[in-house]
Amino acid sequence: MNCHLQNQAVNAIRLFKNYIEHARQIHLKGNPHYYRRAYRLESLDKCERYYQYLKFLKPVAACGMIPRLRKEMYDILPTAANSSHAATVKRLEDLLTLCETININKHEARKPSHEHSN
Repeated sequence: MNCHLQNQAVNAIRLFKNYIEHARQIHLKGNPHYYRRAYRLESLDKCERYYQYLKFLKPVAACGMIPRLRKEMYDILPTAANSSHAATVKRLEDLLTLCETININKHEARKPSHEHSN
């Protein structure tokens, strides 16, 4: 596994952690009629539990699991009226793209080379 891929994976996990922490703060301080809905609280809880689990995995392997929480991460976005909504959507999409790229590169690195010189 190359060092660049490893560094990208560590960065992706940090971004995931920051995303969850931001969502938690908004849920604690935001409008309870919106932010305390059961599906949002369940999604936030699931993301937090996954993060606790991911900390014990190798970073590249952890990045392969983050996209599995796509629905839950969209569930915990701030409301569209929140000033951070657009930036948070962008950070989420960038995070998912980064994880998907890491996953593709991980599989590419594992493919055996079939090149033969003639």
